[in-house]
Amino acid sequence: EYRHHESETKDNNWRYRLIAKTSANLGDNLSLWGKVQPRWEFGTGKEDDFKIDDIKNQLGLKFKFNEQVNFSPYVEYVTDKDFKNGTALLGTALTFKF
Repeated sequence: EYRHHESETKDNNWRYRLIAKTSANLGDNLSLWGKVQPRWEFGTGKEDDFKIDDIKNQLGLKFKFNEQVNFSPYVEYVTDKDFKNGTALLGTALTFKF
């Protein structure tokens, strides 16, 4: 993906990521899911190497209310390339299918 920043303090760059995900059913309307996304950045102001720049990890639950509506609270943890200095957040996703 190409990332264009309007801020003069942040350079535009390319970011590549690999997304690995899995899930397990815990019942009729409940599942546990996880994603791991190693990410690489290239471009102005970035090191043009093939080392991972950071890794986004997510773990959550998916509640299926019906065929059209899902609710998913999750925990996200992003680490730097050395698997240190991480940041964590709690998030939610509400999905509607039309």
